[in-house]
Amino acid sequence: MHSKKKTRDSTLKGQWQLPLGAPARHSVRDEYRRCGRPNCATCREGPGHGPYRYAVWRDGQAVKRKYLGKA
Repeated sequence: MHSKKKTRDSTLKGQWQLPLGAPARHSVRDEYRRCGRPNCATCREGPGHGPYRYAVWRDGQAVKRKYLGKA
């Protein structure tokens, strides 16, 4: 029987992995988003949907963001 040993790399798969070229130094922000539906009570009565967590960094003049999951 083979046992699978968990490594740090296996925990960073999918949406939690920053894209290649992303700096190790980045900010983490929680943001609310509006869905755009005219009858949405969440957007109409509050700040919107969320909070959603993003990694944010600057690449030259452009601001790059990567979704990290629901906060």
